[in-house]
Amino acid sequence: MKRIVCLIFLFFPTLLFAQKVRYTIEGTLEKINVPLKIYLVCQTNDGFVVDSAMLIQGGFSFKGSLKKPSEASLIIVHEGAGLKSKGSDMLPLYLDGEAITIRGVDSIRSAHIVGYQVSVDYQKFLVLLAPIQVRMDNLMAKTTGGMAQQTREGKAELQRQFDVIQADQKMIFIDFIKSHMQHVIGLDVLKALGGNPPNVSEVEPLFNLFASEIKNSEAGKVYGETLRQLKVTALGVVAPEFSQNDIDGKPITLSSLRGKYVLVDFWASWCGPCRQENPRVVKVFNEFKSKNFTILGVSLDKNKDSWLNAIKSDQLTWTHVSDLRGWQNEAAQLYNVKSIPQNFLLDPNGMIIAKNLHEGELIEKLQEIFK
Repeated sequence: MKRIVCLIFLFFPTLLFAQKVRYTIEGTLEKINVPLKIYLVCQTNDGFVVDSAMLIQGGFSFKGSLKKPSEASLIIVHEGAGLKSKGSDMLPLYLDGEAITIRGVDSIRSAHIVGYQVSVDYQKFLVLLAPIQVRMDNLMAKTTGGMAQQTREGKAELQRQFDVIQADQKMIFIDFIKSHMQHVIGLDVLKALGGNPPNVSEVEPLFNLFASEIKNSEAGKVYGETLRQLKVTALGVVAPEFSQNDIDGKPITLSSLRGKYVLVDFWASWCGPCRQENPRVVKVFNEFKSKNFTILGVSLDKNKDSWLNAIKSDQLTWTHVSDLRGWQNEAAQLYNVKSIPQNFLLDPNGMIIAKNLHEGELIEKLQEIFK
């Protein structure tokens, strides 16, 4: 199944801003007369930051600064509960420098944000997404136990249901983004929708709709450059050419493999997930190597002995290349590889037809091609 955006806390990818964001929160819960502690939980580039205050006759306040506009939550710990308790009394916020006023009765969860439309909109957005998560949880429960996923028809039906849920979620995201093109929260939500790495063909048209001040902000420029780089390896384009030495020091060019379906597989001997994936890749290679399919392994190793030992140990009998520069590998830089394992499937003309096929996805794709 494809990615679906996690909805628990729904903290989006970080954005970098040159100036700090100062925030002020004032609130009153008129029927809480006993002393209680209220927490403000924010996400920063360095992780979560937690501040706290006491509710005094129902009133509370927070003042501080962050490096960037951020999602946050106010959480009240009632008697016998903890900060991470299930069903916490929690109110989501969005902090971007505007003063926030909150009015409620006996719960922060049911309190209202007064006069600040962005946080109000953000709450409504999360409310719309909550049923999507319930539907997704119910579907995932079906995949962990029943008979349905053990047959081709069952898997196809589960995938169909997943696609419907994902489409519904996508529309909620797009509606929110289009109604917040003048505000950085729209860019936050777009980054969450796009994932990492984002699908350029899906994300770029929305990014282009943002107000110029958002696109020209530091965060907007960074994300725009990311999309520009990813277009180099987008689906439907010819894979960029590169040449690196194989295990014997002989230069191998990508274009020399034209005429076959080629999996360009970025990995490294020190990468645990890569090594776990290798037995499945071996199985795929052995099944399809006689059907106009091959693999070009590109290693992000620095130590040649470690690289060669991993190839031998994992029985990786296809062509391997590396410039032994680790994350600075020129091919990895060219293909904007930020994490491994990562792969690109090319057709006989060198065109990229699929990316990041893992687990059973690769064998299913090749079965589709060669059936």
